[in-house]
Amino acid sequence: MDSFNGLTYEINEISDTSAPTDLSDLKNQVLEVENTTDFSDDWSTNYLKLQLHYNDNFTVKDLHKICDFYEIDKRKKRKDEIVEDIVLYELDENNLMNVQNRKRLWFYVQELKNDKFFKKYVIWE
Repeated sequence: MDSFNGLTYEINEISDTSAPTDLSDLKNQVLEVENTTDFSDDWSTNYLKLQLHYNDNFTVKDLHKICDFYEIDKRKKRKDEIVEDIVLYELDENNLMNVQNRKRLWFYVQELKNDKFFKKYVIWE
């Protein structure tokens, strides 16, 4: 089983392709899975994943840049407090567009920094 953006999926090869698929049966199976899924586990799992990600892969200086972008107060906070504020902000559905925008812009900065020509013009400190 694999997971992508909170969706869990499993790919099974069907050996007998001669029998037609009943779409209503398939729809009922999907609805059954949706009804039995506990999304609170997904939120807590995402919370822990993001918390570990930011703690392990970002310096306090990097976290301050993210706080500045999101307009989160960062003064007199330890790294773990800053990480918690960022994670809670990013998990709030109301902030989805702003989070996607930040991730996209951070990606662009990395691309420019890795480019042979543009890296001499990018100051990201």
